[in-house]
Amino acid sequence: MIPTQLQTTRFGAIAIDPSLIFTFPTGLPGFPAEQRFTLLRIGLEDTPFIWMQSVTNPDLCFLLVDPTAAFTNYSVDLSPTDAAQLEWTKEQEAALQVLCIVSVPDGDLQKATVNLKAPLWFNPASKLALQAILDNDDYSIRYPLFAQGGE
Repeated sequence: MIPTQLQTTRFGAIAIDPSLIFTFPTGLPGFPAEQRFTLLRIGLEDTPFIWMQSVTNPDLCFLLVDPTAAFTNYSVDLSPTDAAQLEWTKEQEAALQVLCIVSVPDGDLQKATVNLKAPLWFNPASKLALQAILDNDDYSIRYPLFAQGGE
């Protein structure tokens, strides 16, 4: 596949594989018009982190983390409605990827929080993705990524 050139604010001009573009059919909460994103490991190789860059808005980029790498007890279930939106079936379970948005206040990674309440689901088979807001009070939208020693 021929790489697509993408202009980004964070990374400058980059080449991406068009087969790695995911579509959020209903956008993201707060960004309903933003529907196409790609996942990038730029500068994050060998970490549980990954960038999610909009392919239409050069300024829109989110830092994501594999929640199971940071929180070993994190467990979520996909609703039947969300599974249908992703064109996902149980046979594809191994391929389904769950990531969560990381917020880094004032650029201080030690103060980073993770939105465990609204994970992002990616189906590599269909190239569809969505953000599902969980009906589970055990998970917060601002869960500390790192233990706040002494606080």
